[in-house]
Amino acid sequence: MTFCPDVTKIKLNDFINIMNLNNINFGLNEFKNIFDYFSINQKNIYLDFNRFIRFFKKELNETKLNMLEKIFLSLKYDYSENDEEIPLYIIQNKYKAKRHPKVASGKIKEDEKIKEFRESFDINYKIFNSNHNNDKKEKLIDFDIFANFYEYVSFIYENDNEFVNLLISTWC
Repeated sequence: MTFCPDVTKIKLNDFINIMNLNNINFGLNEFKNIFDYFSINQKNIYLDFNRFIRFFKKELNETKLNMLEKIFLSLKYDYSENDEEIPLYIIQNKYKAKRHPKVASGKIKEDEKIKEFRESFDINYKIFNSNHNNDKKEKLIDFDIFANFYEYVSFIYENDNEFVNLLISTWC
């Protein structure tokens, strides 16, 4: 999501680059077939990102959902006990990128992970709120938006323990 500034307009070459960056390597014909299947229209100019992700996205099971609820409540109470929403900047500033497994292992730098998280969360916010009136100056995040973001993240992790450890390391 951070590779393409506009996820509503992912072209075939961008799609291939995104997949390759995530170590998903197919032949050109396989990429074209996948791209065509998830394209927006008959012309197959742009990939329908929402359709693509919904196809792979996992629902959060009870273990993952419980951990996300605890983290969100902690963030919420740090900000305000009365509000059901948290400003996006609070979430972005509370995220502990230096404790992310890829940063801790030296695979990526902390500032890269911060940038990736902020851009990904911002894109998730835009996608989740695409049908709502966005006249507000401040972007507010409720639990549904927070959980929706982590539904996409959870699809990368094969087991619950890895996902929960990621949450604990980056939020607790």
